[in-house]
Amino acid sequence: MNPSIQQPNVTVVIPTYKRADILPVMLEAFMHQTYRNFDLIVVVKPSGDGTEKLLQEAQNRLRIKTVEQTKGHIVDAYFLGVKYSSGDIVAFLDDDAIPANNWLEETVKLFENNEISGITGD
Repeated sequence: MNPSIQQPNVTVVIPTYKRADILPVMLEAFMHQTYRNFDLIVVVKPSGDGTEKLLQEAQNRLRIKTVEQTKGHIVDAYFLGVKYSSGDIVAFLDDDAIPANNWLEETVKLFENNEISGITGD
């Protein structure tokens, strides 16, 4: 990470399909993140389950950009999300994962080591 960046912006890319039932729980978890300099890119494969409306309503509480995926699979959704990302760090999260309150804070700490340029996890 560039040492001149005091508090890097993190973009979290989240591909989603038919998850309107669990997305509110995930979005609520982002409201409680201890690290606040982040935005969400949610790549939506349209399903008619109300996901788009749910994300639109959450935009007054979180920095969310919704990107529509019209073709391809999940890997294509991740690539599409990266295309629209603006963060110094890009993180990926599955649409059924609920991040711990300190997930972003701990992720950013890992990048304080200049020898680290990427990380992965389960």
